[in-house]
Amino acid sequence: MPFSCELTIPSETSKLAPLREWLASVQGLVGEELFPKRALFPCTIALVEAVDNAIFHAHDENGEKPISISLRLNGKGITMDIGDCGCGMKNVAADIPDEMSDRGRGLFLMNRLMTRVESLVIDGNHRIRMEYEI
Repeated sequence: MPFSCELTIPSETSKLAPLREWLASVQGLVGEELFPKRALFPCTIALVEAVDNAIFHAHDENGEKPISISLRLNGKGITMDIGDCGCGMKNVAADIPDEMSDRGRGLFLMNRLMTRVESLVIDGNHRIRMEYEI
């Protein structure tokens, strides 16, 4: 049976740790068939990086701007959509970041850990869609 869940959080870094716990709780709730344990680490890292990017880049650390998160599980894959108030980006592909830079790791990690990553604008709202094939 498919599973889906949505939540909205403020643009605050204090919400990143609870997001990690939330995803682990979902995995425990639905079990191996819909959300294999091997998928928890890559999905958690990708989710936190996408939310972190929304906080710092799309919302410029404005905690009043909401971030929406949707999670869909269907037994074939895991899809996460992270919505923000930003204008989006044309290219979500990322080169290997400069090891001396303090930026540029988020998109690189998301692309390495997930099967697909895309930037969408739907009804004027930006979202990052990430898919992990089981």
